Amino acid sequence: MNTLKIFRRPVEWNFLLSWDQAGIVFPAKNIRRYSQLPKHLILKKNHDGVPTNRMVIILSWMEANPKIVDKYAQYYLNQRCDSLVVYLTWYNALWTGLGAKAIAKYILEFLQDNQSYSRVIIHGFSAGSLVWGNMLDFMKQDEFSAIRERIDGQIWDSVAINAETLIKGFPRTFLRNRPLQLIFENYLRFHGMIFYNWSGRSFYKSMSLMSANNVVHTPILVFTSKDDRVFSSKSVTDGVQLWREKGLRVDLKIWDSSPHVSHFLHHKDEYEDLVKDFVSNLNFVPLPNKFGQPESSLSNQ
Repeated sequence: MNTLKIFRRPVEWNFLLSWDQAGIVFPAKNIRRYSQLPKHLILKKNHDGVPTNRMVIILSWMEANPKIVDKYAQYYLNQRCDSLVVYLTWYNALWTGLGAKAIAKYILEFLQDNQSYSRVIIHGFSAGSLVWGNMLDFMKQDEFSAIRERIDGQIWDSVAINAETLIKGFPRTFLRNRPLQLIFENYLRFHGMIFYNWSGRSFYKSMSLMSANNVVHTPILVFTSKDDRVFSSKSVTDGVQLWREKGLRVDLKIWDSSPHVSHFLHHKDEYEDLVKDFVSNLNFVPLPNKFGQPESSLSNQ
């Protein structure tokens, strides 16, 4: 008997919001709170193992494969930058107030406790903007406001810039069937209203801050493609235009064809060059000639 293929890929139905498992620990003299990081946050030491004031926070897409995400981290670990990799599950996104918001606060508490990371870049993907939006909300508060001055730049790949885009794109990440996508899309709206205190309030507020982008004023690099089936290139270009009208410096790259959060895999050389130029212009990478991934990592693609 044939099986109806509803999902794009396997979904882990795990409803537990556990925060008691520590992330990967590296020899981290003078690094505070690293042993208290939840399992969704993984701290990686630069390849040279030297003390550094540079930190790259990678806000991954929903249910991201750690092996794929690690390929992006290699850019920065090769540059004597440490990296904090943040994973987002579908239930962290669905229950924003309990998931994405809690993750955002963990990140900021870590940065607050480790002032030595004085230069920070955000490299985010897709619904990772939900975590960033909650970070922006916290950074409006006096407790975390000083962290805004430590953010040097933002890189966004296949990003959801507003709430409507994320609501429409969420079902497309794991459902094949269009009617089922519409049903789930309508449920998300219903979910946000019924569970407003645990989900809707944080979701809409964070995405509003993401769209407005008036908390952290840094240069931004954005990647998208014309055939992205999750978040349309129009939704991205409209958001970029809004940011530019507010005076933000935004570099935008639109490819004709490459799947959602897969631009690097399909346009590796150009992707790498654009990221290198962006961070080099910010004087963020100390070894620009060494920029890129080790051959051992590339061979696993």
